[in-house]
Amino acid sequence: MNAQRFRNIRSFIFCIFLLMPVWVSAAEINLQSVLQQERTWAGLNTKKIKSEDIEWVYSEGGNPQNPTIMLLHGLSGSRDNWNLVARYLTPNYHVIIPELPAHGETKVPAGFDLSIANLAEKLRRFADAAKIDPNLHIAGHSMGGAIAMLYSAQYPLEVQSVLLVDPAGVFKSANTVYLRDPEQLKRLIVAKQGDFDQLMKIALQSSPFIPLELKASQEKLTIAQSKNTEQMVFKLVEMSKLYTQFFCFDG
Repeated sequence: MNAQRFRNIRSFIFCIFLLMPVWVSAAEINLQSVLQQERTWAGLNTKKIKSEDIEWVYSEGGNPQNPTIMLLHGLSGSRDNWNLVARYLTPNYHVIIPELPAHGETKVPAGFDLSIANLAEKLRRFADAAKIDPNLHIAGHSMGGAIAMLYSAQYPLEVQSVLLVDPAGVFKSANTVYLRDPEQLKRLIVAKQGDFDQLMKIALQSSPFIPLELKASQEKLTIAQSKNTEQMVFKLVEMSKLYTQFFCFDG
């Protein structure tokens, strides 16, 4: 596979996670209705549980007697980023897809610590509260990949395997624009109209066609999450000061 083809495939995969994959034909979009239909199509049900000071919302599907796999979304994403993948997992796995704290419908108190370390610890508390099989498989995209790595490192006897998709995290060696200047992470925040187009230009090798109605709905939803995204980016910038030689963000 040549380098150009690899970059194109990588951009396509990243776009699947960047956008909530929903299919629409009407000019007026009820995004939540479409997403609920998609979860049903994927064999997922919506559940809620309170653990300590977090009100978790998550998707669950498949037979609980089957091996359990937990799927973690990325920065400013949601559980629905995994719906197309979950469609092929629920027949053979017990699938758990939490909306991470301060994302989607999962609620946290004011001043909540959004560091990767705290998110990994709170995820473990969530697994306890939801009575999830500790012998699980875990997959994470972008920020979810960083959480998956830390979770697996902290609880190695409870994780059977780890799948990482373009993960963020701490690496021994890296050379990215975000390592050289962590302030560049702030360019990933979608806070106003037009920012979503900028994010796509930064994140994708080549932008695919996206219906205007779908892109507008996604941008609106992402803007609504911008304050929490900004807090997480701040934590990543602070983290870079502690790991000057080792920190990078790739995804």
